[in-house]
Amino acid sequence: MLSTLKSLRALSDATRLRIVALLEKDELSVNELQEITRMGQSRISTHLGLLQDSEMVQSRREGKRTFYRLTPTPDGPAGDPMAEPLIGVFTDPRIAADFAPGAACGPTNDAPGVGGGLDDLVKAIVTRPGIVSTPPAEVTVAGHQGRLLVLRLEPGWTGGCSDVTGPIVAMPILHQRGSPGGPGVGVGPEQPVRLTLLDVGGGRTLAIAIVAPTDRVSANFDRHLAEAMSIVESFAFVPATP
Repeated sequence: MLSTLKSLRALSDATRLRIVALLEKDELSVNELQEITRMGQSRISTHLGLLQDSEMVQSRREGKRTFYRLTPTPDGPAGDPMAEPLIGVFTDPRIAADFAPGAACGPTNDAPGVGGGLDDLVKAIVTRPGIVSTPPAEVTVAGHQGRLLVLRLEPGWTGGCSDVTGPIVAMPILHQRGSPGGPGVGVGPEQPVRLTLLDVGGGRTLAIAIVAPTDRVSANFDRHLAEAMSIVESFAFVPATP
């Protein structure tokens, strides 16, 4: 469980999640990650340091360059840390605008005309083109009522964004209000999301997303999902001190 929690903390940031997805495909240097993500060396190095602290990433020196790769595990190939589901918590979520055709991958803006209330968010998600959702189910977490959705990308969907590696098929769903370049969650091919939206009062909503990181773990997703849900159900919300 400690290993799972360390991985979840490391991957609670959208940038680190993207770095891990890139390293799953190939070993990369800091310069190569800079070129792909269009971020500065300091930010990339900080994220890589956090991933190394969680033992998800290893590095090696080759001359003046440092290369990074996912840490192999005894019972599987490099990349098995991604077999863990990921938990993201958004204290003031907003619907992320879809990528414009041909747009570069990067920060998303708020979708226009959508509020932050529970009903607003649920309606915008279940009616969004490209998203297939289960019917909203009532749920209670830490005394707060809400809705539970399981989201998948519509079969045959081709929308998304592009980076130097080529087109990426995906659909952004949520990000934190006021932080378009910060954490976010979306769906990709064979990458479902279980989304819990809770009414925390005052017209505010809290979102808890559990993400299946790769299609390689689909056979174990239900088991890992149950482990992640036990963490979510243990949440306790403490009122902010004035």
